[in-house]
Amino acid sequence: MSVLRDALYDAAYRFRKSKLWGKICDTQIFAIKLPDGEYGYVSIVRMAGNDYAIAIFVGEVGFNGYRRVLYHHDEFSDFEIVISQDCMQLCYSAKDYMLSDELKEAQAYMRKNNIRIDGDNTYPKFMRIRPNCTPWKIDTAKDAMALIKAAEVSILLSDRIDEVGAQALGLNKIDKDTKNVSLFDVVDGELKICGLAPVPGDKEITYEYVKTTNQTTIDAVRNLPKSGIWDAQLVRIPHSCRSSPNEAAYYPQILIMFNEEDKNFLPMSLMEGVNPDPQIILWDYAKCWRSENFYPKEIRCVDELTYAYLKDFSEKTDVLISLYKGDISAFHHAKEHFFYRLSDPAFEEAVKEMEKMAELALKMPFDVFRKLPDEMIQTLHASLNFLPEDLAKRLEKRLGRL
Repeated sequence: MSVLRDALYDAAYRFRKSKLWGKICDTQIFAIKLPDGEYGYVSIVRMAGNDYAIAIFVGEVGFNGYRRVLYHHDEFSDFEIVISQDCMQLCYSAKDYMLSDELKEAQAYMRKNNIRIDGDNTYPKFMRIRPNCTPWKIDTAKDAMALIKAAEVSILLSDRIDEVGAQALGLNKIDKDTKNVSLFDVVDGELKICGLAPVPGDKEITYEYVKTTNQTTIDAVRNLPKSGIWDAQLVRIPHSCRSSPNEAAYYPQILIMFNEEDKNFLPMSLMEGVNPDPQIILWDYAKCWRSENFYPKEIRCVDELTYAYLKDFSEKTDVLISLYKGDISAFHHAKEHFFYRLSDPAFEEAVKEMEKMAELALKMPFDVFRKLPDEMIQTLHASLNFLPEDLAKRLEKRLGRL
């Protein structure tokens, strides 16, 4: 990768001089052909201030992720759509926003090649963005080569636009009806126009229904009394977690259950891992209802993903379930408030208090613990969502003995 890393930096500094982002906009997409036969769809992004980037969306999956950002967002789904992106990106960053190994590598390349650049955002970052994860550094030769090719084409394209203009090169803004975009290559150091590349069709997202495979999960709630109508959505929270320092952080999932009548949430836990096992999600779901000592009469799913997760389990436990098409604004406002609490400094202090309370509860003799008031036991159950993993597991184990 060391030779490729040098090639990445070389292309990045030459692209910065090209100033292509001032000549075309991010919807004037063009394509390159990658070694594996896939098309890479390239967007030259100009953001606020002096921020700019090359983004490559590979194949149908990558391009449809880009298309969703353009056309399929709304105020309640923007975050989920943005983190569904699957692409590679060359951008530029200030020193303070670089990882330590990235900064050392960039500074070493600049010293070696006697490069001095003034101004903001002078350090290149080569990023791989995967669905439901934070951006991470490019770490495969395949991705590095794709990014180098996109940069080389972009550099030459900038010069050609100066000569003939963007329209003459077929660099038109795409829209919902666009079928093809211009395809470019670099041959013997020259820009080659290779015709047109087909744009993938707008593919609707579908979800496989989750079959409940654990009878214990079903038995956990089968005989509970039923009460209330609950709105449900499986969401990613806008606060990342990291399983290892050597991999990208991820946005964890949580199943939000909200009763509009009494404004209550079911105290579900955050799921570990970028793609948690659906059976684990269902088990946690059943366990939470069992701890509440009742089960909903009706579940209204906010979206198709949640419906796919809960349909089979609900039918097997005799609960009415629907993909709800009515007014769910109360649910969305409650969800936003829930997310706000997670980022509120006052809430962070409250979490520290929860940790102290949990530690105290674990130190109590069990005979004393079991006599705690019901309100305190309910608070301890609710705190499981926000405690550090090890502390939450120990407290959950003790609560399970009640």
